[in-house]
This record gives sequence, C-alpha cells and structure tokens, in this order.
Amino acid sequence: MAFSKNRRLADLVSSAGEVSSFVDASVTHADLHTSMDLTGKTVTVANASTGDNDTTAANTAFVQQEIAALVDSAPGTLNTLNELAAALGDDASFSTTVTNSIATKLPLAGGTMSGAINMGSQNITALGTKIESAGALTIDTVGQLNLDSGNAEIHLRSSGTTFGKFFTSGGDFYIQHPTSDEDIIFRGNDGGSGINALTLDMSDAGAATFAGNVKSPRFILDGTGSATTRYIFTDNTNTGDGRLIIQSGGGSAGYGGAINLYSHSHSSKPGDVVAGLSTGSSGAFRVNTSGVDGGSDVIRVDSDGLKFGSDTATANALDDYEEGNWSPNLIGTTGSAGSYSTGGSPNAHYTKVGRLVTIQCSFYISNKGSYTGKTIVTGLPFTCATSTSAITVHSFPDAGYGTTSGNVLIGGAVGASDDKVHFYDGARLDPRHDYADVGTGYYVNLSGSYMTAT
Repeated sequence: MAFSKNRRLADLVSSAGEVSSFVDASVTHADLHTSMDLTGKTVTVANASTGDNDTTAANTAFVQQEIAALVDSAPGTLNTLNELAAALGDDASFSTTVTNSIATKLPLAGGTMSGAINMGSQNITALGTKIESAGALTIDTVGQLNLDSGNAEIHLRSSGTTFGKFFTSGGDFYIQHPTSDEDIIFRGNDGGSGINALTLDMSDAGAATFAGNVKSPRFILDGTGSATTRYIFTDNTNTGDGRLIIQSGGGSAGYGGAINLYSHSHSSKPGDVVAGLSTGSSGAFRVNTSGVDGGSDVIRVDSDGLKFGSDTATANALDDYEEGNWSPNLIGTTGSAGSYSTGGSPNAHYTKVGRLVTIQCSFYISNKGSYTGKTIVTGLPFTCATSTSAITVHSFPDAGYGTTSGNVLIGGAVGASDDKVHFYDGARLDPRHDYADVGTGYYVNLSGSYMTAT
C-alpha cells in the first residue's frame, strides 16, 4: 500500500518532534523535501580530510581547516586576499608587470647592458681575465686612476700580442718593447703637425734620435777607463755631409757667452784638446767674425798651415812654429879642442816661425883650446837654406885684436845649406876671422836670423 510523504513523516515524527527509527533504516533523496529550511537547526556532518575533493558536505571546521592550510601560517598582514592584493600593488596584471621588470635585469649568465652601472662606493671583485669592448673603451674617473698589478708588470697588447711593458725591478721603473729590434718612439704634435720627437733605435743599442734641440744645463758623455772614447757626430757613416755648430749665447748684450774646451790631464793620462781634419780633406779650421760661412776669417788652419785673414795662398801659410835652446861652441875650422872649455851653461835660445829662424846666444870662453883656422860657431838648431844668411855678432871681446878696449864688432853669416856661423873681418885680406884672434876669458854675444829650406 502506498503512503503519502506526509503520512510517512507523521509515522516517523512524534507529536513531541522526535524522529523515530526509519522503517528501512535509510533516508533517500526521495525522503527529503525539495526545499528544507534548517534555520535554527544544528546539522552535524563528519569533518572531511584536507584536500578532499568530492560532494561531501563541508562543516565550518573543514572550512577553517582549509583556509588555514591556504594561509599556511602567513603573517597577519598577508593572510587575506585584500592584504595580498595591496601587497601586489592592487595590480591585476601583476604577472605581466613582474615579467616585464625581470626582462630589464641582467641575467647571471650575462647579457648586454642598455645603461650605466652605478656601483656607488662598492668594488667590482672576482673578475675574470678579460674586459672586452666592441668599440672604444673609456675609463673615466674624477680622481686618480690606479693600475695595480700584483706581479709588478703592466702589459700593453694589440689583438693579444704584447707590444709594450711597464714594470718595476729592484725599485727601478722600466719601459720595454719586447719585440726584437723594434723602436720606442715618443710622438707629439707641433703646431698641428705630428712629429717623432724622440726615437730610440733598438737595433742600434738604443741610439737616441731627437727631432729638435736637446736642452740641458750639463751634458756628460759617460766614459770610464783610459781606453774609453766617446764621440759627437753629425753622421758616423760616409753618407753624411752635415756640419756641427757649437754656439754660446744669443749674440745680444744680455745673452753673450763663452765656449771653454778643457781636458783634465794627469802625468800618466794626457788630456789633450785636439781639433783636426781628416787626411786629404780640403776643409779648414777657421776662426771668423760670425761662426758661419758668411763671416770674415781671422785665422785659418788647413793642410798648408796657418793663414791670416782671407789669405788662402799656400805660399803664405805658416806651417811651423817652435822655440827652444841650442848649444853653441866657438871653435876653429882646423886643429883640435885640446883643453877647450866654456864657463857655465851658455845662454842660447832660438825661435822658428815658418822658415825664419832667429837665434841668440851669450857664452864665456874659459879656454880657447887648440883650435886653429877660421872662427866658426857650431850647434845651430836648423840647417840654412840654399842661400847665405847674414848674422850679426854684437861684440867679440878680444884684448889682443883690433882695439885696446877688447870690444870689436864684426860680422857673421850662415852659409848655404850649412849649420854653422862663420865670422868675418873686413880688416884682413882674408875676410874670414882667424881663430888665432880669439881671446881667452871673454864673452861672445851673437844674434841674428836665417832662413831654412823648409
């Protein structure tokens, strides 16, 4: 027999509102009203497990449990969606915003910077072995730039090849070109034009070539030892034709100067100052009024000898000058010395200028010896030329000849190609003076000039 739903509920619910046991011990959907108002009623259901995902009824405990799991001990200021939204800047496109922001950052794997990096006061540490740039690289600092190398070397390279080094050793600072025979050149700009101001030729032991003047208050050529020689050349090959000019002062009243050539000498190490010309050279050592070719010569020394003024004639050259002492003896052309002697050392001196020889002597005859013949003076320093030269005998003291006073003026001559003075006396038939007339105990004074062949 079928019953209505109300009849069935009436059978189950007493007048006191208590539900008796169900007949079939189960309530189906058909047993429930399609719309039930449970306000004020307490409905208890089993608490589902966290993570359940089915149609089981959820009680408030389950809901709190799931919310707690979602919040997962988040701080109190970030445990609501509103707080999270505020923390994300209320940006509905937060994911896109973050993605775009990350795209502007430099990855750890590296990349290309689109702007400057401001390190503030921080250092860049633990770099690799190279900083590369596709173009010019500028290091700009408002303070000093320090390059600090732990091994005391800084290398300059081009495409990986070292072309220069800065390094220190033993406290000294070195600049080095490591490639064999390659020069070191100091280059500059002179009025808009590039110049090689200084070139150090490494194929010639570092020989220095300056493009302009070398200015120094003192110039020292380093050399030690007696065999050491140092040079100043305009060109040390056979191809140069330049000249060397040494000038002191600028020529004005306030800038005059002097040139001193001085060589320190020692008895074991002569210090000559030598000015010379190479063999066969047509040049000359000249002193003129300006120090250049346009000046008027005062003196000139060439292969002919010394010339004065503008005179360049070979015949007028002074090719010899010397002076010294000579040893005269008054003897006869025949006989022997016997006991011949003079008193003390004779005072005899000569000067030779070119071919002209000027002599003088004064000596004392202490014993005339055993000479005979004609009177001559021997010991002339040079041989006479091919023509006879006259000599003046200022006095010939002889108490037994000519006068009672003993002072006789007679003549003398140096014969052609001879090196003796012959005395002459015009009072005799034989003009030459006889040695027999020479007195003992008197002085002989003689002076004069004669010409040599060379």
